[in-house]
Amino acid sequence: MNNIQVSFEALKRGKQWYEGTIEAFKHKRWNDVVYMYQMAIEQAMKSILILDGIEYPRRHDMDYGKDDFKEEAFFYKEQVNQIIQDCTRLLNDFLRNYA
Repeated sequence: MNNIQVSFEALKRGKQWYEGTIEAFKHKRWNDVVYMYQMAIEQAMKSILILDGIEYPRRHDMDYGKDDFKEEAFFYKEQVNQIIQDCTRLLNDFLRNYA
């Protein structure tokens, strides 16, 4: 598989996690909402990195910090704060629309 195919598969997984988030929210399974939403975002972000051929740390603990990205991921390292703000805004919008 090439980067485009692998990236597309990661994006599809992100969509599945997001759909699970909506279902969990409807049933007020709050711990699942948070977990599934985090997984949806993680998969979407990984799909972008895969598409651009950028290696990312292959560990599940996302506490490694933005400085652990390799040098070739500099663009994304600079964008991490914006991504966090955007994800926070999306989560707030989601909660407002489905609460």
